[in-house]
Amino acid sequence: MKRIIYLAIFLILIACSKEKSIERKLDGNWLVTKVRIQDSEGFTYDDTIPNGELSFNASNKLVSGKVKFDYSTITLAILKDSLQLNDFNYQLNTDEGRFYADSANLRYDFRILSLTKSDLQIEYYDLQKYQMKRFVLVKKE
Repeated sequence: MKRIIYLAIFLILIACSKEKSIERKLDGNWLVTKVRIQDSEGFTYDDTIPNGELSFNASNKLVSGKVKFDYSTITLAILKDSLQLNDFNYQLNTDEGRFYADSANLRYDFRILSLTKSDLQIEYYDLQKYQMKRFVLVKKE
């Protein structure tokens, strides 16, 4: 019985430390360096010169920022798009490698693809446009 209790305590401590580690890495300002769009038909479009940044405040669990990007489609049409988060509350789900950004009427479900002290890759599925949007970011010093 004692082994089960010790194991449970150990697992709880590992889960808590993993979440704190992710929060420490996320905290700060991130500059977007690339945006990749994949539409519902499987076509992929890149913008290697996006404009914007995201800011994570781990103590208040808030994410803010605006990213503007444009890309040309297979028909060579130039499309403009953006992601805007104004003081969205975020919640980590370390088991699934995700964070959820919520406001009063919007919710984004971001998947964390990779996270280091200086690099971040996230993606979410835009239900209105039927597109997977991936963002590559670097931490601002």
